[in-house]
Amino acid sequence: MDVRVPSWIELMGRQSAAGASFLSASLRFTVADDAAPVDDRFRFWHGPQNRWRIESNDEVVYVRGPDATVLRGSDGQMRRQVADIVLPLLGQVNPLDLLGSESMLMKMSQDAYIGPASSVLVDGRPGWSVPIGTSDSDAMTVVLDDETGMTLRMESAGQIAVAAASDISVHDELADSVFTWDGTLADTDDRSHRGDRDADRHRARLDILTAIHRALDRRDEVFEVIARSAEPSEAADAVSRLLDVERTSAEAVLALQLRRFSTSERAKVSTELDEMRRDPPPAD
Repeated sequence: MDVRVPSWIELMGRQSAAGASFLSASLRFTVADDAAPVDDRFRFWHGPQNRWRIESNDEVVYVRGPDATVLRGSDGQMRRQVADIVLPLLGQVNPLDLLGSESMLMKMSQDAYIGPASSVLVDGRPGWSVPIGTSDSDAMTVVLDDETGMTLRMESAGQIAVAAASDISVHDELADSVFTWDGTLADTDDRSHRGDRDADRHRARLDILTAIHRALDRRDEVFEVIARSAEPSEAADAVSRLLDVERTSAEAVLALQLRRFSTSERAKVSTELDEMRRDPPPAD
């Protein structure tokens, strides 16, 4: 009996719906580049309402629960996240890219070429392989898990860059403690007033957008200092000095994907930056 091939819209619907699941898995992302090889390995747990726990090298690097989101910076310290920026310690591809309404594929598919899906097996798991890119000649291949809807595999042309999920388990439930960080937080205070938090978020986002805007204006210099840096922490320091911004904002610049350095993306950043400067949060 022939199996009906799902459309891309159906597959993206499954990927978005995966955000309501309890599951755990491993992810390995590799880049076969002699000049800048990458081999990032993660173990992660996910729950409904965008709850996450991500570990790298047996160390917690990101926890998102109902009350707070914390992540580890390039200095090794866990901090509360006050702006919608994932720091570069999570890598170019990380578990947040694999499922839910904010996955990498959900963002990419808005303006991308998408080829026909075909049925495949990845480590014994049924999935759907789809080419996606700016055109059929430069498309990367992605595989979506038939059971969960999450991304099982992404590989660039020639398999230079490969992201592969494994050890996938679907759970009826995961304990709340999985999505709670009870360790030490750096640079925290005891302010709990809503107005203070809103002002903190606004200020952090404004600082980050300012850094990104400066980086887009000086992208060649940014690329140069990053290329000369041996470690992510060294690159963050170099970008901070170059752009005269705080360390956290420099890390946000490092987290940018290359497509964000386009002219159209610069216009979007400029518009948001102008809006935030014009409309600060109301004071209590």
